Amino acid sequence: MRKMIRFKQLSKSQKIFRVVNLSLMLAIVLASIGLIIYYSLIGDPDRRLSISGITIGIALAPFLLEIIFRFRFNPIIFLAYQIYFLVASLIGAACNIYNTVWWFDTPVHIIMGYLVAMCGIFIIARLQEYKKINPWLVIIFCFMFSLSVEFIWELSEFTVDRLFGTNAQNGPELWDTLKDMFCNFGGAMLFFIHYTLGKFTKLNLGIPAIEKTLSTRDTRPAEVANPEIHEDKTEE
Repeated sequence: MRKMIRFKQLSKSQKIFRVVNLSLMLAIVLASIGLIIYYSLIGDPDRRLSISGITIGIALAPFLLEIIFRFRFNPIIFLAYQIYFLVASLIGAACNIYNTVWWFDTPVHIIMGYLVAMCGIFIIARLQEYKKINPWLVIIFCFMFSLSVEFIWELSEFTVDRLFGTNAQNGPELWDTLKDMFCNFGGAMLFFIHYTLGKFTKLNLGIPAIEKTLSTRDTRPAEVANPEIHEDKTEE
């Protein structure tokens, strides 16, 4: 069975990411447990108790998958996942902000558009040698990847509402769908601007670090991923 890379074998930046990711995950779980207790006491309005329970499962999912399949998620992917579901599932759904703050859905989809576009770097780096890819191709791929995921998301919401009589789209279907898609488009455009400025100007904006983390195929330190190379250098 494949052995999971130990925490002490990670690089310093990977360790920081790991602590932040697990701390955020734990915070979401504890907050959701608190909401379950609260909704149990006040009578579970609008099925918020079950939503809070689902949020716990969503938060723990990547960590449990790591344990089951003995691998570690890319740290930025893990962080993007936790941030999105913190805002969308815990704050928006479990805390019922979607129904009390009419504009809250807008930043959620903008965040989703940006994060999914950023994750496009991870996808394209698995298909080709990242350093050899034209940066404009990366930008176009990430942008289109974000729009494609949003399309699937809206299609899923529509399907679930039709099959189970739920109200995931929150209001008139056409307007809600178009609004969400425009917001996602805005988030993808933010990434487009961020990446372009970080790649083609003197402004760093963290793009090199994001690229390095997302395009690395093996998240282990070099001496762990390639021990024979490390041994050779040590002997010299």
